[in-house]
Amino acid sequence: MAGVMDQAKKLAERQQGFDERLRKNFGGGASGDRSDQQNKQLSTQMAQEKHREIDDLHQLEHGMQQAARGMQNTQPDAAKKLRDAIGEMQQNELESRMRWTVDALNKGMGSYAVMREAPVTMALNQLKESLQGAEGAMNASGKSGDSQEALRQALDRAEKLHRDLEARAGGKEPGGKEPGGNAPGGNAQSGKEPGANGKGGQQAPGNQPGRRSGSAPGGSFGPVGPAGGGTWDAMNMGGRPAPDQATVTRSYDDTIREMARMQQSVRSDPATAKEMQDLMRQLQTLDPRRFAADPARLAALEQQILAEVEQAELILRRNLDNAGGNVRTTPEDSIPPGYSDAVAEYFRRLSH
Repeated sequence: MAGVMDQAKKLAERQQGFDERLRKNFGGGASGDRSDQQNKQLSTQMAQEKHREIDDLHQLEHGMQQAARGMQNTQPDAAKKLRDAIGEMQQNELESRMRWTVDALNKGMGSYAVMREAPVTMALNQLKESLQGAEGAMNASGKSGDSQEALRQALDRAEKLHRDLEARAGGKEPGGKEPGGNAPGGNAQSGKEPGANGKGGQQAPGNQPGRRSGSAPGGSFGPVGPAGGGTWDAMNMGGRPAPDQATVTRSYDDTIREMARMQQSVRSDPATAKEMQDLMRQLQTLDPRRFAADPARLAALEQQILAEVEQAELILRRNLDNAGGNVRTTPEDSIPPGYSDAVAEYFRRLSH
């Protein structure tokens, strides 16, 4: 495309110079100041020059056609502008007009050629401007592609962070490793619940704090702590181990670091960068170091950090889809409306 643009610019400049010299040599009776032999020689020279312009016009048109075909699939907007420019060039009958000038000069009719040259100059300037429009569309398409790639990379980073945080919340390190080789949240002794005394599955008195009589495993977890009270109950979190402050702090620090990288990577997309910045501000209110090491509070905090990462995924996936990128489908279990705000408010109250 750069070569085509350069050709069009040079051809338009040459035509401008040719037009001015034609007027100077044959306009306003200027030919009367020279002999017939001098006029004939000058006419022949300018006719040859115009013929070279016609050859250059052919090369330019061929280059435009090749460029349009080459960009058809990758940059359709630029390709369309190129085809439109070719159509305008043909509609303006550039080659026919230029050949008429050659014939007029060869016949010694330079004064008549002067009057027919202005439309050629205008048409070539118009062609140059049309190609500038095609070049602008190509550059815009390139920037759009760069923005899509940045969004795609940020989304991959957010999804990996999401997986790592879920693994850590389940008692595993990212990559599937389990501390001590035990199942997440389980007991090293198979078949025993925490607090069981091993005799027929009877429960030892005073164990399982916060467990309500008749409650089933897998209960719900709201933004203000485990279902059924303010104390931690592993059964209410599907058997996950109680979170400790060091683990939640690591997850928080990882999230802050990765979110900052995501925000930096999408800086070419101001709208997305702004949304990521808003998420960062909300995350900064959730620093585990600000709260007491209470399992219930840490569990809520752990879930909120995860919710913020899920929100980042949704933002990146939506904006990539709007930009025309090929994205994965949004998961059905997206964040419930108002969840993030409710938990953020909860932790704001805790911090006072």
